[in-house]
Amino acid sequence: MLTVDIKPNRATAQQLARYLSQIMPGDPSSKMRRTSFTWPTPLTRAPMEIIVNQPGEKSGAQDISFTLRIRMEWVLVGKSALVENTFFKPSGCVLALFRAWLHGLMPDLPLDVLSAITADDCEIREITASYYFTYPSETQAFKAFCDFFAHGLVCLNSSDLYPGSKSRGRVIAPRIRMAEDASHALSVDLIHLPAQEKFGEARVSLMRGVEDQPAGFASAPPSQRELLRASTRRLLRFEVTVDVGKNLHFGDNQNYQLPTDYRKWTQENLPHDPFWIALEATRYATFLNHVTPTAEEDIDLDKLDQGEREVLTDHFKEKNLRHNEWIEGTESLLQCRKKLLGKVQIDILVPWSIAKLNKSSELSEFLTYENRFRPSEDEMLQPHCLSALNVDEKIKALLEKLPPFAMKEDPWPATFPTAQTGSAEAPDA
Repeated sequence: MLTVDIKPNRATAQQLARYLSQIMPGDPSSKMRRTSFTWPTPLTRAPMEIIVNQPGEKSGAQDISFTLRIRMEWVLVGKSALVENTFFKPSGCVLALFRAWLHGLMPDLPLDVLSAITADDCEIREITASYYFTYPSETQAFKAFCDFFAHGLVCLNSSDLYPGSKSRGRVIAPRIRMAEDASHALSVDLIHLPAQEKFGEARVSLMRGVEDQPAGFASAPPSQRELLRASTRRLLRFEVTVDVGKNLHFGDNQNYQLPTDYRKWTQENLPHDPFWIALEATRYATFLNHVTPTAEEDIDLDKLDQGEREVLTDHFKEKNLRHNEWIEGTESLLQCRKKLLGKVQIDILVPWSIAKLNKSSELSEFLTYENRFRPSEDEMLQPHCLSALNVDEKIKALLEKLPPFAMKEDPWPATFPTAQTGSAEAPDA
């Protein structure tokens, strides 16, 4: 999923507001009216969601803005298509699609108003990166799914409240939970600890149902169709959505903020593969960037000073740390927590009897960027995946469906990463 905000300059916004008011009168009771549209894109009929933020009659402003949500792999390949994180290459097509939709909504809108909406007016708000991990059997994929859920319950849902008066009676929403719209999917809030800053959300799922699998499977011969479905049922899928405006933390004192301008998603502007960063930030937030200790003897006490050792001893005995002489108040507890997380990967807000049930030893070494499954390398799955092998062809086919006025400039950067090694320094496409 790609979420883009489009905010035309004031002169263009005023003209758009004038034309929009003819078909969508402003709400006299409010300062802002939000109207949602769903537009079937021309190549595959995949939906593009558009929210129009239109000033109400009470507002003296003429500013108008738009928010677009779109899955480029669906737009270019088909519903529920697989993707190898090449969406930043066709992301510039969003602007051409937007112009085509706007012209269809308001055929009388002058073309010079359409052409005045440029890439300078576009900002990426959120991106979703997809990762697949393949297992020898459907049963083993299901076990990995269950292990991840169990690990999340231990590491993410078991923290005690901060010991302060403001915490009394407060209920903390679970950070990992079953998704409401599917029976084999988890939703995970991605929060940087110990700052408690949310930077995104991950959806971890199995592709067991027909609706979870590429729609193109239905057109394959019956014998091949069953093989395709069997292949996807062995996959564990991570869909990581990150807020581009937030720092992504992926290690001790390591963080990076992705550019909001899609034209800067080039190898010259990005020091690291952004999709490696997104997965590492997810691993870091879910305690999978290392093997979290499950026994006292696994902890290197030489890394700790005397006070930290005493705090850890009380933690193992599950004593109330508010009464530890090395901790004075909530702030000291949080500082101590930060140090112990960094030095020995122990979260002292999670009771030790629960914390040692974590599954990091089973999960952390396999769920890595280097071990991800790339569908384009599977001869049967490749046609159902947006990847470096077909993205140029698919973009060309889409642009041929759009009117010429929709494409004022090149729809994607002239230079973009093309390496295929899958390293932290080389994106997929």
